[in-house]
Amino acid sequence: MGKEWLWWLGEFGLAATVAVVAGFVTKDVPISILYGLFVGTVFFVLREHRRVVIQHEKLVTEMEDKALNLPPTFTHLEILEPNVRHLIERANYSTVY
Repeated sequence: MGKEWLWWLGEFGLAATVAVVAGFVTKDVPISILYGLFVGTVFFVLREHRRVVIQHEKLVTEMEDKALNLPPTFTHLEILEPNVRHLIERANYSTVY
């Protein structure tokens, strides 16, 4: 089984266990089902949050890689656009002095 299926199976098992235990404790089936749904929802939100954080870190890494490649990009733009070249030279001149 893939990791995805194992995770869903584990989440469902945990929610079912919470529902059964809550059913024995409260002697009320609808409340126990709500407890199980709540636990399942919490774990789903945690999983999605972790996935979004990983995706965000990946995008940040890609943007950093693109930022490191800016000097060749500026060189290419200097050839195409004389105004950009002038702005870059002025920016370089102002940072040096």
